[in-house]
Amino acid sequence: MAALLLTLSIASQIDTANQFRLAWADQQKMFWQLTWRVPGIQPNTMLVTDTLRFTKYYSGISLSSPLNWIYAPDLSSHQVPYQMVLLESPQIDNSHTLQPDQIYDFQFRSFRFTGNTSRSIFFIFNTKDCLQVISPSTNDARNYTDYHSEGLLNNIALSDLDLIIPQPISPAQLPKNLFGVEPEHGWCYHYQKADLARQFGDWGSVLEWYNLAKQQDLTPLNSTELYPKLESLAMTDDWPAARSLTDELLAGEPLLKRDLCVIWERSVKNNPPQGTDRELTEELVDLLQCPELEEVLQ
Repeated sequence: MAALLLTLSIASQIDTANQFRLAWADQQKMFWQLTWRVPGIQPNTMLVTDTLRFTKYYSGISLSSPLNWIYAPDLSSHQVPYQMVLLESPQIDNSHTLQPDQIYDFQFRSFRFTGNTSRSIFFIFNTKDCLQVISPSTNDARNYTDYHSEGLLNNIALSDLDLIIPQPISPAQLPKNLFGVEPEHGWCYHYQKADLARQFGDWGSVLEWYNLAKQQDLTPLNSTELYPKLESLAMTDDWPAARSLTDELLAGEPLLKRDLCVIWERSVKNNPPQGTDRELTEELVDLLQCPELEEVLQ
């Protein structure tokens, strides 16, 4: 009996250690991708998500420490400029939602963060796919209804990507003594750079990043990671290629209709197609079951 109890105890310790190891690897992955997508952040900004799969061992409070080490490496004050907020956590009240333009004052031990709910950058990260920064300019609740909490969906409008500094004097770097050397630039690196270019309307650069990924035989982890490419094709008037990519995405995942509807609606609104391109676009109203697209075309 003693031997059995000892064996079970050892097995439990090994399992716990392995889970912690995997959680640490996921945290490293998240922060590397965050720095690729967000090279710099204006002070007094909240990084907000609904939940993270590795929060059994980490919380929004504990993740705020490396966030500040990365984006404010020379900080010498107990007033910290950045805060990681998990909506599905005690950091937020039982409503798990944020109200616009509200002071957010949070103190933990000797450190304090003072910000505003309207100074937030929202992101999602499920560890299996690439981290995605979200905002009302690129996403809305229609994209995520089936996948995320109401707290996140109801607050996407608060995400302000203008708080991102694309070319800071000193781009964010992960401390090597904690996170080691930068990992190989695989698919998620190219996706983050393409999405950053999409944010600033640099459509040519978006397509260049996807071409570089293709040259290296890198493939998406999730179909949604091709959305910046789709929008860039539409915004550069390559409507036939945009339609072809849409058909390709639908063939793999018919449930993407709602997402694709949002992208086409926004693209047509920002860059109205003409002639045969308009006819091609009109065909998508029924294909995507997208009345919003029909309204824009009218």
